[in-house]
Amino acid sequence: NNRGIAVTSRSYTTEQVSQMATLLYETTLKHLEHNEPRIRTFVAKAVGAHATWSVGLVVEKDDNDMIQRHETERNKIYETIIQSINEHIQQGRDDPDKYSKSSTGALDDTTGWRALETNWQCVACWIASLGSNYFSKIQDADMETLLSNLEYSAVTHVNRHVRAAAIAVVEQLIYAAGNDQTYWPYLENGALRTTCIKILKAGLADNWSQVRMAASVLNRVFWSTLQETCQFP
Repeated sequence: NNRGIAVTSRSYTTEQVSQMATLLYETTLKHLEHNEPRIRTFVAKAVGAHATWSVGLVVEKDDNDMIQRHETERNKIYETIIQSINEHIQQGRDDPDKYSKSSTGALDDTTGWRALETNWQCVACWIASLGSNYFSKIQDADMETLLSNLEYSAVTHVNRHVRAAAIAVVEQLIYAAGNDQTYWPYLENGALRTTCIKILKAGLADNWSQVRMAASVLNRVFWSTLQETCQFP
């Protein structure tokens, strides 16, 4: 498992892989809002691949520009995704009769929310690649907004795919916080714990088995992290 380690095959130099990473970055930004859900799913995987490779990149001392360039790309991808999520969430809150679970809206992937599900998948891949370093990249106010959007998406949103995808993001946040003792307070008494519990209560009782399964996985990750990793009483 080479996750988190920059790998260059015998067939390609680091510079060549760097060029491909930049091409992947440009293609990712181009297709984040693609009309075809399967394309957006591939975009989510591409986000994870770019982040994993660039986070683990090691170069010669005189080539730090490469590291900086790919870090800038990585951050730009995240900022663009978060902006898209914020716009989708605001749209849903402005029209709750259409986008909340109490509505009679269609349960498909193309009715208004379009990229929200796959945007959350992108965020999950991005966090999985950065691990606990994710928390050093985000301001408190941005984390508050993120958790609020996750709660809305996982608890209130009409689309079951969106709810499941948001739950998967919380799962990655739990993993990331548990991997560094610096961030254990987030799990002991912080907003991440509070949001997770609210999402678990709703998700485990959801009408859709897909959402209940995602919540069950989150429940296992949450409690195993608290009890086995953090060893909270």
